[in-house]
Amino acid sequence: MTTCASRDLVPEADEVYMVQLLVERDERQRRRLTRAKQTTQEWRDRVDLADTGDATIAADQDGYRYLGVDNTGLTPEQTVAVIKRAIPAIYGSPPPGF
Repeated sequence: MTTCASRDLVPEADEVYMVQLLVERDERQRRRLTRAKQTTQEWRDRVDLADTGDATIAADQDGYRYLGVDNTGLTPEQTVAVIKRAIPAIYGSPPPGF
């Protein structure tokens, strides 16, 4: 699905954020091997052909705002907290000390 097509799915929204999770290759491999849903090495190699340094999504921003989050070393909860802090217009300001 192209980004324009994605944006068209939510035309009533004032702003749409495209969040791209960026994880170092070694960490991706570790996560894949420890998940309940196992994948094949062939599938992992094919997915890794995608260039994580590709800035197409960040540069396009046709109808959306881009947020890249490096969540290498972060738990899912920490990743969500980073995203929420980055978009206070939607999630509000974090509580003091957060």
